Amino acid sequence: MKSDPAAQPMMLPEQLRCPVTGKPLELDESGQWVLVVGEKLRYPVRGGIPVLVAPAAEKLD
Repeated sequence: MKSDPAAQPMMLPEQLRCPVTGKPLELDESGQWVLVVGEKLRYPVRGGIPVLVAPAAEKLD
């Protein structure tokens, strides 16, 4: 029986970095945002795909 790929949690490769700061990334608990480690910056996840382009970045307060 095949598993549904959409039902499995998304994993980010360790080599993946923020395009703005160059820092590592981690997925938030909801799976809807990619957070920049050590920064107040995040990127959206749309359709299961992280949108890692500078214009999509959001600053956190």
